[in-house]
Amino acid sequence: MNLIVFFEKTTLVKILPWLLADIVFRWWTALLTDWPAWWGMTLSLGWLAAHPKAVFQKRLSLQKKRTVRDREILPCISGRIAGDGGAFKRILNFISLFYCRVAGLPVLEWGRDGDRRK
Repeated sequence: MNLIVFFEKTTLVKILPWLLADIVFRWWTALLTDWPAWWGMTLSLGWLAAHPKAVFQKRLSLQKKRTVRDREILPCISGRIAGDGGAFKRILNFISLFYCRVAGLPVLEWGRDGDRRK
């Protein structure tokens, strides 16, 4: 819910495909490996689907109070989605960072000028 209420509309449009893919991936992974986590995710997603008005009102309230734009915040946020360790996580992070580049999300790894940080 934080991503939905805190980011600006233009940023939400850019991250929506990534966010949906991440939700689906994590939901299926939890279904296959961690049933309690899957149940918690399912309940959370159900709550979001059942309360769009509450989410929208919370979003409006928080957006009115914002003093810093996304373009100033995004360079402080990592585009990686998995911790270090193993080829699969490196592949996931590569895909995530590639998506951030294509979508024009200036995340931490790209630096403020758009060049990949070492």
